[in-house]
Amino acid sequence: MTSRVGIWLTGLCCFSAIVVICLARMPALISGQIKDSLDTVFTEAGLESIDYEIDGRGVIFSGEISINANRLDMFNTARSVPGIRNIVDNQSVYQPQPAFGQILIENGVAKFTGGFRNAATLDLISELLHKYFSDHEIIIEAQTSEKMIPMQQLLDFEYLLQRFQGSAVWFEFSDRRIVLNGRFTTEHALALVEQKILSEISKNTRYLNDIKILGEDASETIVFEKSKDGISINGELAEYGLKTRLGQLFKAYYPNSNVNINLTVNDQLQHIEWHNKLGFLVSELDRLIEGKFKFYQEEIVLEGTVDSISTKTGLISRIKESLEGSVVIDNLTIQGT
Repeated sequence: MTSRVGIWLTGLCCFSAIVVICLARMPALISGQIKDSLDTVFTEAGLESIDYEIDGRGVIFSGEISINANRLDMFNTARSVPGIRNIVDNQSVYQPQPAFGQILIENGVAKFTGGFRNAATLDLISELLHKYFSDHEIIIEAQTSEKMIPMQQLLDFEYLLQRFQGSAVWFEFSDRRIVLNGRFTTEHALALVEQKILSEISKNTRYLNDIKILGEDASETIVFEKSKDGISINGELAEYGLKTRLGQLFKAYYPNSNVNINLTVNDQLQHIEWHNKLGFLVSELDRLIEGKFKFYQEEIVLEGTVDSISTKTGLISRIKESLEGSVVIDNLTIQGT
């Protein structure tokens, strides 16, 4: 009888011990289940990178969170998990700053600074700087931060950095403004960069330009223009002989038009490679209803209106044939289109 009572007492003690162990482990099990459930619902709701810990049946939020984050959505999502009784918010709130970048190219150094939300833009610009400025000292001080607002517009950095070769420039960009400040060797190089920037930035972005045109390798730039008020020729040449010749040709071809000649001579300029053939284009100007030819060291830019596609095609083909080595940029439109 005594042995039977001892067995019952031993069994009762073991059962009690099991119950005590289970009760002791229950909070940890519940906390683990709550955390697993929270991880799942936060992921499904797209609420990631949230700092929190489980305290029994309570959730304690901590860390930094953007003032633009939907905190109510976060709390409601947490409340939807069975078993949660308390929510404690210990988060600090910060004001996100817009992403921005700065590129400085000067005196053999290419320096890139700024802050970005993700590394994609930073890596792209760093790669392009090494590609186009391999002979420069490359300094990368740009960083990534979750506190930055991503840039909604992405400029064509490869085009811009390719154009910056041989120039000294300070270039700042963000969603809110573009600042271009520096020195380009030719007006044409600057014009191409400006055109690319202005064609890509939104109407809500401010564009600030403080450019200087400097450099010993500047070339001749010449503009022939036809308008309702007459015909004009403007620009800079390297010698008086060509200025005199062009003036005579204009007056000969357009004796009944109001001809305005505003050419300056600077013997420090480089000749356009085919500058002695420019007289050929004086008569071609008459094929425009209205518009202009711009001549640079590398390219001829045609702007304006012609009467038909055949006129346009013939004009371009004759220029390419007569001025070998030139690149023709076609911005001509057909009348009525």
